[in-house]
Amino acid sequence: MTGPLDAIDRAILDGLRSLLASLPGELRSIVDEYVQSAERLLAEIDEALARGDGATAEMAAHSLKGVSGQMGARDVMAAARQVENACAAGDLEGARRAVPGLRAAHEVARPLLLEACDERTPGKPRRPAA
Repeated sequence: MTGPLDAIDRAILDGLRSLLASLPGELRSIVDEYVQSAERLLAEIDEALARGDGATAEMAAHSLKGVSGQMGARDVMAAARQVENACAAGDLEGARRAVPGLRAAHEVARPLLLEACDERTPGKPRRPAA
């Protein structure tokens, strides 16, 4: 895992912010949806590993890796890749050992992503408060 400041790829978030500049609140909506999806996928990984279902855990980790990459959550993406690879190799114990790191990465990324929703669009000044 990288440090907290490197856990998020700001260029990806800035790109999303620029794309959505004309749609107030849309970045927050997307980040909220990501957080909910990530938490659902983490639970799915836990449940699948608890019942020894490596294929389901692998698919959930793969999905989490993909959505995390789209949001710029680098450490979550890397940790999900570890879980996915362990499951693909049939190493469910290795996958179980990797899950706490995945959860820790998510706990770091979540507030950083939510805070990023309040930042201004690159190149666009904030409107003065009324």
